[in-house]
Amino acid sequence: MSLMSFRVRIVLCLAMCAFALRAQRGKPALEWQGSTAAIDYGAVLVGQHGLAELKVGDEWRLGMGDATRLVLEMPALVGDRWVPPGEYRLRLHRQDESKCAIVVQGSHFPLGGEDARLPGELGKAGKPTKKLVLDWQRGASKDKSTLPVDLLVQFGESQWQGALQFAGSKTSKVNIYELTVFALPADAVLQRGDRPIVLAALHKAKGPESVRKFNVMLGKTESQLVERVVVPTDSFAELQGPAAKDGTTGKFASAPVTTDAPAAFVELRHATLQKGTFELQFAVGKDVLTLTLPEPAAKVK
Repeated sequence: MSLMSFRVRIVLCLAMCAFALRAQRGKPALEWQGSTAAIDYGAVLVGQHGLAELKVGDEWRLGMGDATRLVLEMPALVGDRWVPPGEYRLRLHRQDESKCAIVVQGSHFPLGGEDARLPGELGKAGKPTKKLVLDWQRGASKDKSTLPVDLLVQFGESQWQGALQFAGSKTSKVNIYELTVFALPADAVLQRGDRPIVLAALHKAKGPESVRKFNVMLGKTESQLVERVVVPTDSFAELQGPAAKDGTTGKFASAPVTTDAPAAFVELRHATLQKGTFELQFAVGKDVLTLTLPEPAAKVK
């Protein structure tokens, strides 16, 4: 065999391997009220290994090849924190012999503090799998506000399961923007303390700037428009949050409401955009929150 023929075979072999790796990626998606939650992961074969080998305190990148990523178009209640729409990297952390938690890496950028963690029990699967399988198990929704869901991780004889919730949503037009308001529980908003919480999502309906998507975040003393987190596909790349200059910071005021019944979930009262400033008004429990936010400037290439 000539050296050239050998090199050609090597190149073809590498190309076929790369194609096989891409083909083995799983992408389970859950759709609800026009929004999607999806996971993109590399379906590594079990072989002679399993989750039981993961030592207490260690983390696994939960797949092979490119990073395992969670892509949210609606907020998810992960543990005790509402993770806003965005794209995050997932890791599986072994807590003890029977418990693991999925770490939503990058969620600390919009939420502050540490990354959100989804706890769950580690046990044996009823039917062993030949490769890593991640999937959603949808629960029954009693209303249009929240949807209970379980995230399942199966790897050979091992199975992990964690419970989370998704928030409902309703989209309306605000000038040239689309505003999607999330039906978060009023108590979660009113009891947020120092932790920012997402109320809505905002983006231009048309044009080049429509690809930029913002979360409307409510903090303790201010409101913000924050660009969504988007993690790199490299499993080991350093994560970077959205630049502060690409978002805006505004004010909010709270006033009690005595004429209407308390709003159990966040509801939009009105939304306007005038002279480069948004005014967004939400009913939350017995209060009306009015957010005043500057419109984001166009991104300079």
